Amino acid sequence: MSQYNWETCPTPIRTQIESFCTEVHNLLGDNLIAIYLHGSLAMGCFNPELSDIDLLVIMQHGMTVETKYALMDSLLRISNAPRPIETSFLVQLDIHPFCHPLPYDMHYSESWREQVSHEQTDGSWKQRNNDLKHDVDLSAHLMITLHRGVTLYEPPPADILPVVPPDDYKKSIIGDYIDARDGRHLMPFYFVLNA
Repeated sequence: MSQYNWETCPTPIRTQIESFCTEVHNLLGDNLIAIYLHGSLAMGCFNPELSDIDLLVIMQHGMTVETKYALMDSLLRISNAPRPIETSFLVQLDIHPFCHPLPYDMHYSESWREQVSHEQTDGSWKQRNNDLKHDVDLSAHLMITLHRGVTLYEPPPADILPVVPPDDYKKSIIGDYIDARDGRHLMPFYFVLNA
């Protein structure tokens, strides 16, 4: 079974990621600071039959609910065509100084598809800015991005991402393992990869 990195990935995967970057750039405009690829595709172990696409977006300020609606609409269309996308949108000032767990402005993964689709149609999308959310996984995502990430939209990660303290990185990895262990009956493949 072949594994790929960003330079060698199949054309449909590259096209999907380029579509994502174009949509994000068009919707965020001057608010966009950077887009990074992390995870298996950045580290050279991407399997086009099993892997998802991991992306981080860094912005100057939080988004309006209308922008989030438009981005979610794009993600519902782009994700799973052909591979699932998992992405977090972070505000630069919210990640400096570093504080574990990090806050995020918006997140999407295929496990959220049903909920997001429902929110897009029932009007509850208007409440997406009602509270600040945090994700323990983000510390690991930032660490991987700093050391192995691929810059899709400049500047490079070292120029804008905070240093992740080793203890917070470990907490993030352990938290992801516990989540994978507890959900192993739903996603055994993910648990094996994180064990």
